[in-house]
Amino acid sequence: MKDDGASENYVGRKFIDQLTRQGAALQAKKAGWMIVETANIKAEDGIEKRQRVKWKLRLGASYVYDAEFTIYDIKSFDIVLGK
Repeated sequence: MKDDGASENYVGRKFIDQLTRQGAALQAKKAGWMIVETANIKAEDGIEKRQRVKWKLRLGASYVYDAEFTIYDIKSFDIVLGK
């Protein structure tokens, strides 16, 4: 999903776990606290210790999106591309 209102790129924790089980070499790093506000939750419920992962996401046959993603428990999507 592309979200023009998202401040960052997000990837679901379950999706990261799935990729790791399939052999992807992804290493999460701690990146401080953040508040996440979504349509489903109030901002004060979204306070959590942030983890980020660098990842090369292949889009289509030839485009590689090399970026950092904040790991967040997304209920409806595996990935949210923000900014």
